[in-house]
Amino acid sequence: MWFLAPAYLARVFFSALAAYTVMVIILRLTGKRSLAKWNMFDFIITIALGTTLSTAVMSTGENNELRKGLFGFVLLVLIQYIITWLSVRFDWVSSLLKSKPTLVVYNGEWREEKMKQERLTKSEVLAAMRANGTPNLADVGAVVLETNGTLSVLNKWETETVDSLQNVHGYEDIVDSDEESA
Repeated sequence: MWFLAPAYLARVFFSALAAYTVMVIILRLTGKRSLAKWNMFDFIITIALGTTLSTAVMSTGENNELRKGLFGFVLLVLIQYIITWLSVRFDWVSSLLKSKPTLVVYNGEWREEKMKQERLTKSEVLAAMRANGTPNLADVGAVVLETNGTLSVLNKWETETVDSLQNVHGYEDIVDSDEESA
């Protein structure tokens, strides 16, 4: 088949237009959180949304495929909205869905056990240091593997007060060992 029938192309065009319009409206209604940096849950929902939207766009008009696809899309966005609403209000829901950030360098020292647990290489950390403009490991106060997979690099002068490290996995070990040695 070298060409597609004009009627089929028209149905796909209008299905795509309808699906796109619904997607834009829903994302505008659900707010910025829908487009924030992804964690694992957001990634899964996004893949599912893409598949559902594809089904809606490629519908041929038979068996109400467009309506089924759009209903599935709306349902997935609603589920994401409810779960993120719950995770903002209940810490236990948030902890089920999101991992904690992990401390992989502290005060210029590699935390190799944490890096192994997270399957993170020194090369990846060094690349993040370069991107941050921190050329020397000795100048690093902390490197944190965030829940979305990015690496945050804090210079030593930035970690004099450590409020931003309070929820970081591995930091509690350092605080406990500092308190024991004091």
